[in-house]
Amino acid sequence: KDFKGLFGYAVGATFKNLTVEGNITVYGSTDESYSNIAAICGGAKECTFLNCTNNANVKGNKNVGGICGRAYGSTFTNCENNGIIIADENAGGICGRVSGCSLSLLRNYGDVSAKTHCGGICGIINQYSSYTDTVLLKSFNSASVTSSVSYGGGIVGFAQASTGNIEIANCFNTGNISSNTKNAYLGGILGDCSHSTSNQTTVTNCYSTGKITSNSFSGGISGGTNLRYTNCYYLNNSSLPICSGGSNTALSAEAMLLESSYSGFDFSSIWSINPASDFKYPTLIDNPIDFELSITILEITSLPYNTTYYQSDSLTLDTSNLKLTAYYNDGTVEKNIDDSSFTVSTPEFYLGLNPVTVTYKGATAVFPIFVYRDLFEKQALLFGTEYYIPLYSQKNLENISLYPNGKYFVQNDIICDSSFSGICSEDNVFSGLFLGNNKTITLDIQNQGYGALFISASSATICDLVLDGSVRGNDIVGALVAYLSNSQISSITNKASVYAISNATNAYVGAIAGYADFSSGTPYILKCKNLGELSLTSSARTSSLGGLIGHADVSTNNSISISKSHNNSLISLHATNNSSSDYIGGIIGSITSVSGSGTLELNEVFSCKQLAASTSSYLYAG
Repeated sequence: KDFKGLFGYAVGATFKNLTVEGNITVYGSTDESYSNIAAICGGAKECTFLNCTNNANVKGNKNVGGICGRAYGSTFTNCENNGIIIADENAGGICGRVSGCSLSLLRNYGDVSAKTHCGGICGIINQYSSYTDTVLLKSFNSASVTSSVSYGGGIVGFAQASTGNIEIANCFNTGNISSNTKNAYLGGILGDCSHSTSNQTTVTNCYSTGKITSNSFSGGISGGTNLRYTNCYYLNNSSLPICSGGSNTALSAEAMLLESSYSGFDFSSIWSINPASDFKYPTLIDNPIDFELSITILEITSLPYNTTYYQSDSLTLDTSNLKLTAYYNDGTVEKNIDDSSFTVSTPEFYLGLNPVTVTYKGATAVFPIFVYRDLFEKQALLFGTEYYIPLYSQKNLENISLYPNGKYFVQNDIICDSSFSGICSEDNVFSGLFLGNNKTITLDIQNQGYGALFISASSATICDLVLDGSVRGNDIVGALVAYLSNSQISSITNKASVYAISNATNAYVGAIAGYADFSSGTPYILKCKNLGELSLTSSARTSSLGGLIGHADVSTNNSISISKSHNNSLISLHATNNSSSDYIGGIIGSITSVSGSGTLELNEVFSCKQLAASTSSYLYAG
C-alpha cells in the first residue's frame, strides 16, 4: 500500500529530463492510509533527480510530493512542480519528507495542503539513520501553502535538526501561507524547527512576500523561535515575526524593490533585480521565476451599507460602500477597490443567508446578504442592539461558512439530506452564536473524517437545540461538533446515532464533541444530554469514546465545568490495534492536561446506560 508513483521505490537510480502529467490519487480514509506517494518516485534512497518536472496532481496520506514522496541521501537539481499536492501529513511541492539530501534550483508553482508539515518545496526535513545533513539552496515557492492543523512554510513546513544540520540559503517565497487552526506554526520560509544542542537549522539570505493568515503562531520568516537566520526579509503585510536568533527585517513594498535593502545578498552571481520585468523583486540568476501577475487573495474590506432585505422586496443590490483589497502574487497590495471596477452576481434571494459573489480581474470573493420574511420577523430577532440571522433550511446552514462569526436563530425544524457535510470546516471555524430555539435539526452525514453538525467551532456559543438522525464519520466525530475549542454549550439534546470507523493515529467520538480543547477562555457544557447510540470501531493507536465528549484537553491554570448533563444511551467501542490505548466513559472518554494543572469539574452529571467494549490492548473504562 506504500511507495506509489511512476516508480514505487528506487536505490541509486538517476531520473533525468523526465516530465510526468495526469493525476495520482492513492489515499485511504477509512480502512488504511498510504505513505510515500509522488508523481515520479514514491521513495528514493541515494538517487539523483535532474531536470525533472511534475504536472500531475498528487494526493496521498503521508510523505507526498510532486517529484518524490520520501527521500534519503538523494540529490535534487533543477526540478519543478506544477501539480496540486494534498496529504494528511508531510506534503511538499518537490518532496514530502527528506533526510540527508542536497536540494538546489527547485521551483514550485502548485498549491500544497496538508493537516501538518507542508511546505512549498519540502514538507519536513529530518534525519534518518546515517542520513543527517540537508542543504536546500537557490529555490523558490510561488503557490499557496495551507496547513489545517500545524506547521506550514513557504519553503519548508518543519525542520528537525536532531543528529545533523539543516541549511536553507538563497531561497524566496511569494505564495500565501494560511491556517485557521490553533497552534499552527506558519512562516514565509519555514513553519518551525527543532534542534539538539550540537545541531541547528540555519536560514540565510532569504525573503518572503507571501501573505500569512493564521490565528496562531506566525512570522514573516518563521512561526517558531528556534531558528538561526541571517539576512532574511519579508514584506510587511506578511505578519509580525516571533522568531529569534538573528537578522529578520520587515520591509515596505517600496523597499523590497531595492538592492540596497538586502544586506548580505550577492547581486553579482546569485541574485538580480530587473525593474522592467513583471516580477520586480529579487530573483535567482540561475533559477529564474516564470511569472504572470495575478490576484491570489481578494478580500472584502468594507460591506455595502445595506445587507438586509425582505421577502417582498424587488431585489436590487446596493453595492455602495463595498470595498475590496487585492493581494497579488508578487506581494503587492491594491486597496480601496470600489464598485466601479468589479462585477457582482445576483443572489437567488431565498429566506435567510444568501451568498453574493464579487469578481475582480478573474478573482472572486463572497459576502452575505440576509433576507427576512418581513419587518415583524426582523424585529422579533432583535436581541439587544443586534439583529440575529434567521435559519430556515439546509442551504442556510451550509451558508454559515460565509459568515462564521455571525449570530443565528433557527426558525423551524430542519431536515438535512445526505449531501449536507456539516457547518464550516477544519480551516473555516465557526466562532459565532447559534440559538437553536429548541428546534430539531435532523442529520444524515455519511463517512467523513470529521463528522458533525459543526465540523469545527472555536470561541462559539451554541444552545437550545435538538439533534436527530445519524452521523457516520471516521476520525473525529460528534453529533453537535467534531472539533470544539473553548466554547460555551448549553441545553443540547442529542437523539442522533453516531457511528465511527477509524484507522487514524487518534480517534475521538462523543455526542456533544469528538475532541474538546478547553485550554483557554471560560468554556462550559451545561444541561446537555445524549439519547443517541454511540459506536466506535477503531484500529487507531488511541481511541476515546464518551457519552458527551470523546477527549477533553485542559491546559495550564484553566478550569472548565460540565454541569447538569447526562448520557442515557448505549456506548460501544471495538478496538483492534494490538498496541493501542483505548478509553470509554459514560460522560468523557479521556482527559489530558497540557501542564498538569488544569481542572475539569463535573457537577450533577450521570450516565445510566451500559458501556460495551472489546479491545486487543489496554482498555480504560468508567
